[in-house]
Amino acid sequence: MPRAKRFLTAAALLAFPLLCHFAVTRGDAPAAALGIALPLAVNLALCALFGRTLAAGREPMIARFARLERGEPLPADLARYTRRLTVAWTVFFAVMAATSLALAAWGPLAVWSLFTNLINYALVVLFFLGEYLVRRIRFRHYRHLSPIEVVRRLHTYRPL
Repeated sequence: MPRAKRFLTAAALLAFPLLCHFAVTRGDAPAAALGIALPLAVNLALCALFGRTLAAGREPMIARFARLERGEPLPADLARYTRRLTVAWTVFFAVMAATSLALAAWGPLAVWSLFTNLINYALVVLFFLGEYLVRRIRFRHYRHLSPIEVVRRLHTYRPL
């Protein structure tokens, strides 16, 4: 990925939570609704994206990532693990969306903003890194790419 494109992607990812926080704290209802709806839509879209790959006859999203990482079909133990992990990511994004919505509806604005614009993204990173550590220990007999190399290869993912 060219340097300028990486910079713009990073800038957009950092600006998104700030813009949502600003929209909600600005004071007018349409801006607040948009500021609440956008992070909620992101979590729901990710939930749907992961979840739809769990349908019968589909390759679970994490299984596809693992196959791209390995460059070959998955052994049965990895296939089971990646299906369960895809379920876990689907549930994770559903819980993040529900928590964000509940805080928007009933929580203090500062708590909603902190959760939605900071904690939510930190939890995604922690889940990703925690799963990597679990996989390295549980499946130590397999080759593993670094988390950075896995992220670099994500652009080759194409949903079936």
